[in-house]
Amino acid sequence: MKNGPAGSQELNRAIEVEYMGRQPNVEDWGLSVGSKIMWLKNDYSKAPQLDAERKPVLDKVTGDPICAGFMNGSLGVIIKPHPKGAWVRFDDGAEDAITTADLEKLTHGWAISVHKAQGSAFKRVIIPVVQSKLLDRTMLYTAITRGIETVVLVGDIDLINEIIEAAPASLARNTALRLV
Repeated sequence: MKNGPAGSQELNRAIEVEYMGRQPNVEDWGLSVGSKIMWLKNDYSKAPQLDAERKPVLDKVTGDPICAGFMNGSLGVIIKPHPKGAWVRFDDGAEDAITTADLEKLTHGWAISVHKAQGSAFKRVIIPVVQSKLLDRTMLYTAITRGIETVVLVGDIDLINEIIEAAPASLARNTALRLV
């Protein structure tokens, strides 16, 4: 979940303060060199492809740079300050400068929701298990299966057992479908 004391916003804030406080700040953005970020909106004007001489590859018709783009849900890290703001590199290898105008397209990426993590895998996953109307065993399963080596559940073991034993919330949905 996004909100609340165990939500991604609060966890990101706490992690950023604790681990990035001694790193060089990027402007007054609340980010530092080494900060993990998540891109929130596809932007096809970012990450120009480079030729062997590290010059942008240009479209033969328009003359515009051909870009790989930054995609929604991509995770990256602030690499260094840049005259325009900061240089960022994403897990898929795309990199480019970001500016103040780009801040609305990103958020901290230390802690992300299960929804944003779907389709991804991570070496280590820490899952705060707290009461939520969205949390059922299918979501818990999805969260757990994001981890490759280590998965840590943090929370009340009785709540974890209750979630596992209860029927998935999807079975209680009212739909217009008739299952024969």
